[in-house]
Amino acid sequence: VGALQTALRRLEDKGYLKSHEGEATEERAGGPKKYFTITAYGKKAMEYTRSTREELWSAIPKVAWETKIVGGNQLAVISPY
Repeated sequence: VGALQTALRRLEDKGYLKSHEGEATEERAGGPKKYFTITAYGKKAMEYTRSTREELWSAIPKVAWETKIVGGNQLAVISPY
């Protein structure tokens, strides 16, 4: 849980997320629950990252995904999906 909170805080510090606190609850020992929402900047960064990843995958030649027999052994086929 601590690692997740650290990651969320860092994303918020960079402007990708914004947060607000909800009501205090008994199950949280009176502490408020924190809610996160992605910002417009965060959406733009996510879309850029996704398109970059797709470009990288599409740049790999199709032949790299085909099964090959080398020295009588079948090499593993790696799929991006």
